[in-house]
Amino acid sequence: ANPPVAPRVESAAQEVTHQVGAPCQAGATHPQNTPPMPPSPAAKQVESKLPHRHVPSQPNPPAAPRVNAPLKRLIWQKARNKCENCHSRYALEIDHRIPRALGGPNTPENLRLLCRSCNQRAAIQALGLRKMEPHLGKGL
Repeated sequence: ANPPVAPRVESAAQEVTHQVGAPCQAGATHPQNTPPMPPSPAAKQVESKLPHRHVPSQPNPPAAPRVNAPLKRLIWQKARNKCENCHSRYALEIDHRIPRALGGPNTPENLRLLCRSCNQRAAIQALGLRKMEPHLGKGL
């Protein structure tokens, strides 16, 4: 009798993701110089069903901190719930006067409320069309 499908898939998925030097289910670790065992047929089958994940050669830098809720409320109140540039009330977004990509902080002085159109225009002016082209029409 075969075990239920879910435990077999979970076991194979764990086998696929298990790496040398990573903790085992039992809590032990493999020595760093031990070559990994080849994946079993079940592990290969599970791996073939998983979406391909790109593993970067260098780790990504830490994500910039998000604008917290009290600060967002302050920016919205200061702008009276409308774009600070064109006064639209549609598709409003918090914008950094000095973009985060250029080191702009999340401070009340650096933040403003803009509609999507004005925000994209400001980003193009600050960062250039080539940098912003992939984001146009999607919101920032």
